[in-house]
Amino acid sequence: EHEASHDFRGAIGAWTIGNELDLWGALNSIGAIRTAIRTIVEEEDRLQWPQERRPAIMVPVSFAIRGWGALCPSLPGGFLCDAYTAVLAELGPTVTHRRYVHAVQSYNNGTVLEERFFANKEAVDPAYRWMNLETQFIAAGIAAAADIPTVVTEVGDFRLDPQAVKSQLDAILGSAPRAIGLAWFCFMDKPWKIGWGDWWEPT
Repeated sequence: EHEASHDFRGAIGAWTIGNELDLWGALNSIGAIRTAIRTIVEEEDRLQWPQERRPAIMVPVSFAIRGWGALCPSLPGGFLCDAYTAVLAELGPTVTHRRYVHAVQSYNNGTVLEERFFANKEAVDPAYRWMNLETQFIAAGIAAAADIPTVVTEVGDFRLDPQAVKSQLDAILGSAPRAIGLAWFCFMDKPWKIGWGDWWEPT
């Protein structure tokens, strides 16, 4: 078992904890996130995986919900702020910033992603600072979280609209180093998963 674990160690890119936990109780899942992290680390220790070879850790959150996180209530996908603090509490700052990657699932267009969500805070229109990742990290007292990259773990368009998909891909890939990658989904059975337009408005 020990030898087999080393054979597959390089094939694991990341541990993913849950999927859109903010849609299933949000803050009630903090304890489960911390338990999952402890379990992962205990198993890695048991298998004697070298620290520098251990996979990334992600907790994917939904972009569709605001107000379901305690720290960043105005931010789409704001539960990622709470997930970050849960990881930080278990791993400490050094390991967290080496292994953790923010993960968010979005179908919004390129303008929303590139010019508002992922943009540097100085470049954001003041009217949209409420949905800017860096601005909201600072407001929540976790400014260091802005140094951690993001992967968009769902992007796509049920209608396969090429312009909608292209705007998402261009925005995410153009937002590096804030966004470092994406997973493109083709949802043939979920018609509500489309490339949303510019529908976010401050409340």
